[in-house]
Amino acid sequence: RHDHDPYTGKFVSRENMIKELELLKQFNFNAVRTSHYPNDTLWYDLCDEYGIYVLDEANIENHANYATLCRDPRWREAYLERGTRMVLRDRNHPCIYGWSLCNESGYGEHHDEMAVAMRRLDPSRLIHNEGSIKEFWHQGGNDASPGGERATDLIPPMYPSVEDTIRWFETTTDQRPFIPCEYSHAMGNSNGNLKEYWDAIYKTHGLQGGFIWDWIEQGITRDSATRQPVPIGHAGPRDDSQCHLPGGSRYWAYGGDFNDHPNDVNFCCNGMINPDRTPKPAMWEFKKLVQPVRMQAVDLAKGTIRITNGDWFQTLEWLAGEWLVEVAGKCVQKGKLPALKLKPQTSRTVTIPVKAKPLKPGQEPFLMVRFKTRAAQRWCSKGHIVAWEQFALTWPVVETRRPSRPTGTLRLRHTKTRTTIMDPACDFSLVVDTVKGRLKTLQWRGTPLLLQGPVFNIWRAPLDNDGVKGKAEQWSAQWKPLGRWMLAGFDQLTPTLNGLHVEQVADGCVTIDIAHHYTCRNQDKGFSHRQRYAVSPGGIIAATHTFDMDKGIEDPPRLGIRLEVAEQLEQLTWFGHGPHESYADRKAGAPIGLYTGSVSAQYVPYIMPQEHGNKEGVRWFSLRSDNGSGLRIDADGTLSFSASHLTPEDLTKARHTHELKPRKPITLLMDAAQRGLGSASCGPDTLEAYRILSGPRTLRYTITPV
Repeated sequence: RHDHDPYTGKFVSRENMIKELELLKQFNFNAVRTSHYPNDTLWYDLCDEYGIYVLDEANIENHANYATLCRDPRWREAYLERGTRMVLRDRNHPCIYGWSLCNESGYGEHHDEMAVAMRRLDPSRLIHNEGSIKEFWHQGGNDASPGGERATDLIPPMYPSVEDTIRWFETTTDQRPFIPCEYSHAMGNSNGNLKEYWDAIYKTHGLQGGFIWDWIEQGITRDSATRQPVPIGHAGPRDDSQCHLPGGSRYWAYGGDFNDHPNDVNFCCNGMINPDRTPKPAMWEFKKLVQPVRMQAVDLAKGTIRITNGDWFQTLEWLAGEWLVEVAGKCVQKGKLPALKLKPQTSRTVTIPVKAKPLKPGQEPFLMVRFKTRAAQRWCSKGHIVAWEQFALTWPVVETRRPSRPTGTLRLRHTKTRTTIMDPACDFSLVVDTVKGRLKTLQWRGTPLLLQGPVFNIWRAPLDNDGVKGKAEQWSAQWKPLGRWMLAGFDQLTPTLNGLHVEQVADGCVTIDIAHHYTCRNQDKGFSHRQRYAVSPGGIIAATHTFDMDKGIEDPPRLGIRLEVAEQLEQLTWFGHGPHESYADRKAGAPIGLYTGSVSAQYVPYIMPQEHGNKEGVRWFSLRSDNGSGLRIDADGTLSFSASHLTPEDLTKARHTHELKPRKPITLLMDAAQRGLGSASCGPDTLEAYRILSGPRTLRYTITPV
């Protein structure tokens, strides 16, 4: 945690500190490292009251001088004074569980002397120092101890991979607790793979958690017109609502926006919460993964689950359990769990009286079990959800007569450049551009719905984890995904139409087959995209897209399609993960359900504009106008999608939120696969399981005008 406020800089009011502590508790955090310096003394008073563990860190950091200052006798007193003064100032705070000698200042004799002096003043607490194990860890480690015992009572590596973390416990003989001082970097749309870290933590004795970098985005509120910081008090109010809007009258500024040189652009904007202390979507992922109540299925057919109290010091009496079963987004059964007086670190099996009922084809039942606070706490109101788990149930499906498909015969009209497919019975028309080889427009009952049909898409607006856009060298760096994509020419594809065939078949339907090859900029390799559409009377379109990569093409951002939808279809409903955005490696905190909202509301105000708003595990979604008409997309299985008034190009180009100008049409992106998020702006890249490797991918869905 840094002391930070978007209006007053390093001065943080008591009110805002309390807001931070409430968020920490509400999202199940229990520990803070005061990077890179001791925080305001009021912070420790409040952590004592609210119950937050603190790793107090001395104000010693020298990024560019790792190997020198910690051994230079001229700096010895500065090291010792900063460590001992911190202990003398803060040692009476019960929230502090350990002292951190420094952040990123190497390892030398000054650190050993600091540890001796600090232990002399306070022998009761742990000592932490990442630098003393840094060289060992980055050389890959082995089954021996990394040493550094004089300067650290912990094993606190920086950004260990999941694989290296697990290997450490399989080989080490070192008995010190393993608590990474940083393990997931929250810059922009980030914190992928958190689930894999926490799966390992829960499985492994001695692996006790870790510290995410970091808590609050360190942006400064500025006026979009004057480009000056916004004054507060008598001169103006605190109001960051415009910072949450594309093209808003205010935005959050970062390095380089103040004529400051050198700078690290937006690298100070890497928090779990925005500068105004509103949560970013990754907060919901973390809350779910570390919740203090864990639930496992024992026998779902009998409604039996195992409940574990993950707390160490209190029973579960402070929480009330409830359950509900949802089908198609509607609650069909519900009830309360018996009062559980589970002691810390114990489990109990309970049986929930769920009654299986027949389902219609395509319906899925889900059991949701939740634990809420029985009474208001210092940090939340009564009924605050502390923990939840969702279980997919298996109920019998009763075959029912499917709705009859509209009958009739579609008509075709050909010109030199297009073919139009029409159904006069419902005033439906679909235009095929026979020159470029793509669906052009879809109109139903006199209303345009699709303004541009599906076209191949691999690009996503770069995440900070793909490459920091403000750093020119990362656009061509092989060690960054963005650099590899640009060097491969993924940003500019040249299509070649290899085949197009439109045919009217015997049952009155029309089939459309299209084949393209897309060549990457400055090379002859690329991607193949085959499309097949079966158009039925009534305007129903069954689509199949097959994607493949030429040999030598690796790890693209996504494989999918892009469409342009009429602006009036602003009302969005979907059945899948939600309600916030979700990605392949960050969706554990987004339960499957039925969600609604406007397209505009799916915008996420990342300080550096980038890919956002994706929805994973989607069974179906619809886009409708205020009068209820529009499009419904049903996946064959599941798909991921996003809908926005901004294009990937808009987001790629912009460096601040106020530079974004929403468009009237809706850009709809649908993917067979999208690369995970990872945390590679500073930490490890996404796991291989969440990358797009060689081999064909297929996307199937049905479009129905509604």
